[in-house]
Amino acid sequence: MTEHVLVLNQGGDFLYVEPWTDSIKKIKKKKAEVLAELSDKYLRDVHTFADAEKMPIVIRLMYFMYPPNKGVFFDLREGQTEVVSRAGIWERDKHMCQYCGKHLELSDMHWDHIYPQSLGGVDSWYNLVCACSKCNTKKKNKTLEEARMKLIRKPYAPIVTKKKISRKRQEVMNFIKRMKGMKNIVGKEGWLSYIYMNVPLEG
Repeated sequence: MTEHVLVLNQGGDFLYVEPWTDSIKKIKKKKAEVLAELSDKYLRDVHTFADAEKMPIVIRLMYFMYPPNKGVFFDLREGQTEVVSRAGIWERDKHMCQYCGKHLELSDMHWDHIYPQSLGGVDSWYNLVCACSKCNTKKKNKTLEEARMKLIRKPYAPIVTKKKISRKRQEVMNFIKRMKGMKNIVGKEGWLSYIYMNVPLEG
């Protein structure tokens, strides 16, 4: 039998599955909290751990982590404004630097504040754009006028559509299908209630 833990982001969206030992390190460093765990009786019956700690099966990070892929799991409702995210900015801007038009991979993207944070600029759909390293460095903490730069297109706030909800539902259900096929994973039954919380409602 192997011990794995379901890892949730700060807001409760699931991210990935990791070994129990990695989760314990996060918990001890206060980088995560335990949401569900197996009892000491389980440990005594199955293992001979030197430290009689309860084994977590679901943890929540105490900080926000960009998901390892672009499928960001949020509680979606049709017609609402999407939650601002790095991956969301990248998708909205067609994977292009909004100053020079260079195509960018998500890992190479910088998100630039049109109105600088140092001057009071906020993290919003209307003040964040996808930028390449060169343009981001050129603009620095300047306004567009001060940097003598122009945007390719005006930023906007994406709206959640039925198509996006259906895509996210499929992503979540695919994960559940893969999870059910995992062999000899201790505690995976305890994951389901947390995973289903990520399935958006239709209609």
